[in-house]
Amino acid sequence: MASVVLLAACSGNNVDIVEADTGTATATGNINNGPVQAVASSSTNPNAAALVRIEQGTTLINGNGQTVDGSNAKVTVEAFDGSASSQDKVTGTTEFTDQPVAAALADLFGKSLDTSEDVVITVASFARVNVEAEGQAIKQFSPAITIRIKTGLAQGRTVGVVSIDETTGERLFEGAASVGGNGNVVIQTDHLTDVVVVSNITGTASGSGGSTQ
Repeated sequence: MASVVLLAACSGNNVDIVEADTGTATATGNINNGPVQAVASSSTNPNAAALVRIEQGTTLINGNGQTVDGSNAKVTVEAFDGSASSQDKVTGTTEFTDQPVAAALADLFGKSLDTSEDVVITVASFARVNVEAEGQAIKQFSPAITIRIKTGLAQGRTVGVVSIDETTGERLFEGAASVGGNGNVVIQTDHLTDVVVVSNITGTASGSGGSTQ
């Protein structure tokens, strides 16, 4: 069973991520009467898969902080693999310049990085989720919803979870998770964000001038 990382609320714009071989799914339903679940998978890429589940009775909140009726909710999830092209789109380039996030990932993976320099992260997978109700974009939930992302990594492996704010593009380190059965990582989030699973980080090692592996 994968450990669960709770993503705290943050303000929610779409970060441009375009990948040809993704998995996409849409589900509709009445959250007042039962759960709504969307499961995305790619027919050609087994590592592009994700699930989103909103439990019955979940409160849906729009960008103005107002509660929205969930009787006609629409959930869309897009799953991305950890290919090099996907990684470039997550980081913005082939190098990662958000130093607080880099420092936190380095600590998680036991790396000694000089985070005053650009470093490279390895993206295992990531997912994008959109929820609508009554024609309005939903930004927050109470209680948290479940996102499950396929990584292709071995069960028991420790990974980092990074969120990308949907409005500002700001990246935040959310914590560590453990890969569960079938290479899945399970995340609980009370807001909508791109959720990135990171399996490694490399860069200039402090005091050595070498590369960490």
